Amino acid sequence: MLALRPSLWAAVAAIAIAIAACGAPAASVTATLKDFTVTLDRPTISAGSVTISAKNNGAMPHRLVVIKTDVAFDKLPIDQTTLMASEVGKVAEILSVAVGQTATVTVTLAPGRYVVICNLPEHYELGMRAPLTVQ
Repeated sequence: MLALRPSLWAAVAAIAIAIAACGAPAASVTATLKDFTVTLDRPTISAGSVTISAKNNGAMPHRLVVIKTDVAFDKLPIDQTTLMASEVGKVAEILSVAVGQTATVTVTLAPGRYVVICNLPEHYELGMRAPLTVQ
């Protein structure tokens, strides 16, 4: 075994602690918003810190909401007054993404089933939704 001086051991230990403290980089997923679709570049992602980018390729502003749910992604309850989907289980949102712009949010996601939606009136019902699985 290689013999190291105490000061060298201390340096090696400090480097190891610094590397461990950095942790793994955040995973990412991009949601492309169009009138009236949401397309994810990855339908499955690892649990942990996730950066979600919402890119608006549509002709109007959109909103992005991430909801953890066991309900099928296209079966969320609709409020008949607001014409918006239920946000029970919401874990992240971007209030508005302007036309041609990209906005991001970073969130810690636990394993499970999620749905990524635009929750402006009628947008969810018109097809602005996509399933996301977190493993």
